[in-house]
Amino acid sequence: MARKATRKAGQPKKTGSASSSRKKSSGKSQGGGAASRGKAQAKKSAAKKAPIKRKPNAKARPSGKVSGKAPAVRRSASKKTTKRRATRSKTGPALMLGHNRDDLHGGRIIEELDTRHGIDVSTIDVGIRDGKAKVRGLVSDKHELAAVRETIAEVGGISELEYLVQIAPDRRETDRDRAREIQDVIDGDVNLQAENIQVAFLNKKVVLRGSVANSMHKVTAGLLALRQDSVQRIRNRIVVVE
Repeated sequence: MARKATRKAGQPKKTGSASSSRKKSSGKSQGGGAASRGKAQAKKSAAKKAPIKRKPNAKARPSGKVSGKAPAVRRSASKKTTKRRATRSKTGPALMLGHNRDDLHGGRIIEELDTRHGIDVSTIDVGIRDGKAKVRGLVSDKHELAAVRETIAEVGGISELEYLVQIAPDRRETDRDRAREIQDVIDGDVNLQAENIQVAFLNKKVVLRGSVANSMHKVTAGLLALRQDSVQRIRNRIVVVE
């Protein structure tokens, strides 16, 4: 028993200071661990609140380029194309304007001829080019021949006139007779006020002019003329005056 109580030689004597130092060191280690854990949590919370900075994508393509396609390049027009366009812009509209002016002038002459009594414009052709007129056609007699020429002169605007209108001698008397026959038929209708209706006949074509009281009289006069022999076409120019 006495041996147990004795300590070995060289062993330091256990004192209370050693145990207290161990307690202090353990306390420091525990305190340091808690502090480090608190700092780590603070960093995590700060990292969550802070905005995320993303790194630029190194693989992104530069702006202005399209994937799989080369950038479009506008090519300037060649000198020949530019010269051709300039020439067309100078000459095209001027020529077109001249043709339109001639066509309009020819249309005015035809309209004026159509308003004159005794002239059948269905057999007259008027062509104008650069102020020069060429008139062709057939008329029934010399009176109509002169009337056509006088009407063209009254319209004016022509620098040169080539007058090729002729009288149809083989049908002159026949056309007059046919016009009188159709006129008698229209005048003889008791239901039609035909005192202001004139009939012209040329080459199997009838032109009716004048004025009536209502549209029914205009239609009736046209039907009466169309039913006559040798009439293939009719132009009803009768005006309704109500």
